[in-house]
Amino acid sequence: MKIFKIFLIVSLIVVLLFYFENKDKKEYNTDNIYFIELKNKTETFISYYYSIKIDEKEDAILRKALGNIPAPCCADYPAYTCCCECNLKRTIHGLSKYLLKQNLSADDITTIVLSWIEFVNPAGFTGDSCYIGNCEKPFYKNGCGGMEKLVI
Repeated sequence: MKIFKIFLIVSLIVVLLFYFENKDKKEYNTDNIYFIELKNKTETFISYYYSIKIDEKEDAILRKALGNIPAPCCADYPAYTCCCECNLKRTIHGLSKYLLKQNLSADDITTIVLSWIEFVNPAGFTGDSCYIGNCEKPFYKNGCGGMEKLVI
């Protein structure tokens, strides 16, 4: 198991180095994006949510990237707005802001965010978490990961 973890970490580093080394190119290979370490990535993406500031032009790209993705916890809203300030929304927006600052297109951001959503809950979200009291449940239990304190 330890060797497998090391292999995954090394593979991720290689993929990310290649991916971000070629960030100035117009096309990206988003077919092989994957995530590891849920808690670490969740905390990192939430920190990006608060620390990365975007201007109006960047916000328009973010709106395009997230506007057509149904919010996993409240599917009648797009991921761009969601219905609340939950930790799931914070991770999605933090990841998106980071990718935006790496000069990724709206389409690439959409693809990577969809991969993140699938990673945090491989069974899939029902789209009604906020309406059935799942806000304080972890992502993998169809929850929002908490409203303030992180629930993983």
